[in-house]
Amino acid sequence: KNELSEKIIELCERNGCRESARVRLSVFRDDQLGASYLINAFALAVEPGLWHKKDLHTDIYPLARKSMDVFSNLKSSSYQTYIMAGLYAQQNNLDDVILLNAAGRICDSSRANVFLIKNNEVFTPALSEGCINGVMRRFFIEQFTQTGLAVQETALLEIDLCQADEVFFTNAIRGIQSVLTFKQYHYSYEQSFSIFRKTFTTIPF
Repeated sequence: KNELSEKIIELCERNGCRESARVRLSVFRDDQLGASYLINAFALAVEPGLWHKKDLHTDIYPLARKSMDVFSNLKSSSYQTYIMAGLYAQQNNLDDVILLNAAGRICDSSRANVFLIKNNEVFTPALSEGCINGVMRRFFIEQFTQTGLAVQETALLEIDLCQADEVFFTNAIRGIQSVLTFKQYHYSYEQSFSIFRKTFTTIPF
């Protein structure tokens, strides 16, 4: 861990992005059946921060579904479904699209984890639903738990999105982004922003 940390910092300094960077650590098996790794470090293309009122427009990605096996929570190089979902969003003038799992339930988006608020309760797909175990997802749930407002990790259907009061996405680079529309449904963001201000008191918005 210490060696990796030192090399990451060294690379960020070399690339001129020590203060604010996106770092990707890729681990793979080499020819000798050992483990090798590759580190990439880039300057962030977006302003770092937790809350971003982006007013995202979303829909369901209809052309593929995610598996729900032991590898589904890992962010791996097998990324084709997310890439194609991202292209579908661009082609249909959407900011992002939501992927369903093999059972037809909500999984995640092409680049984020999905959360919704309904009747003052916060919900997100459980890891058993096949979503990526994102860094911001874990951080968000941990922070909420510490303040006594637990996030319910459960199975969610498309109808739950239609009936939600608010929807937002979490991503380690983009932070938390509010969703404005899903299909013909419109959401506000005041309730989620109020919760975030109370929960993340030490983090700038």
